[in-house]
Amino acid sequence: MRVLAIGNRGDADLGFVGERLQEHRARIATVMREDLVGLRAPEAGTDLIVLLGSDWSVYDPAHRAAVAAEQTVVRRAHGRGVPVLAICYGAQLVATTFGLTVTRAPAPEVGWRTLETSAPEICPAGPWFQFHFDRWSDGCGVRSSAHTGAAPQAFRVGRTLAVQFHPEVTALMARQWMLACPRAVAAASLTPDDVLASFAVAGAHARARCHSFLDSFLDQVAGAEGSQGGRKPAVSPVGTFTTTRTSAPAAAS
Repeated sequence: MRVLAIGNRGDADLGFVGERLQEHRARIATVMREDLVGLRAPEAGTDLIVLLGSDWSVYDPAHRAAVAAEQTVVRRAHGRGVPVLAICYGAQLVATTFGLTVTRAPAPEVGWRTLETSAPEICPAGPWFQFHFDRWSDGCGVRSSAHTGAAPQAFRVGRTLAVQFHPEVTALMARQWMLACPRAVAAASLTPDDVLASFAVAGAHARARCHSFLDSFLDQVAGAEGSQGGRKPAVSPVGTFTTTRTSAPAAAS
């Protein structure tokens, strides 16, 4: 399985998601968002795309060109039936790609939250770790399948699954985010010690929870019949995930 991960320079750790993908014998290549502009179809030849979180906002004009370049990757992947797993900022970027609106949330959501979910087979209730300021609003035929009291948490379009939470997060990653953005922790009326201590309770089974989530994604979303009529991919419990494409190779947009 060939995987393309898109993240930010200095913050492109796939955490437990990357760990499980490697157990599925994935070959992972990472491209930085800062470098996307001008690249020729970086997703060409990949079987799966993972869009990671970011401290960017999709509506920030300072990142307009990079956002547009990543949206183009998502459109091409969707059109060719290439599975996409989008996390946090990545989910917000996918939302805007499909015409949804992303705005600042009334308050940041930080820490472990249990979801209300209508699709537990692909988006279980968790708890899942949250670290975000923004949120999308449903529309354009897209309806979120999971929520907290603060924000929508998941939606699916074809072989694309967007989740607001962080299934990949490790305690080390959370610590790095808190050090980089202490105002988010403070705004949520928490301390860094509060958040780190929570990993011993709510986060005690985070690895197993993430691995199960990723396996369900590979089987039920990535492995679903594609809009292009491609054959259903085969996924072994811990092995090689293969896809068969019926469309032409990627071309520059």
